[in-house]
Amino acid sequence: MDREKEMTERQPSQSKQILEMLGVINERLARIETKVEYQPRIDSQRFETLEKSEIACKNNYDKILNDHDSRISEIENKPGKRWDLVITAFISSGISTLIFYLTR
Repeated sequence: MDREKEMTERQPSQSKQILEMLGVINERLARIETKVEYQPRIDSQRFETLEKSEIACKNNYDKILNDHDSRISEIENKPGKRWDLVITAFISSGISTLIFYLTR
């Protein structure tokens, strides 16, 4: 009889604990469900933010590449300009020499 009495006394306390645990589990489940519902929105916002930053980086890299292209073009054209000056100097000296000998 003592055992039956113990069992009946334990049952309400155990059922209270079980109900409390079920309440905690339900709360956790509700939080997880709300996170799952809002997750696609957050992911799409993150994706849009990443796209915007990627576009900004791409534009910045394009500017840098264009600047480097223009600098490289200038460097490539400098030797051509020097040869132009050398050839012009030879032609000028040749014409000057020719004029000098013809007028003498």
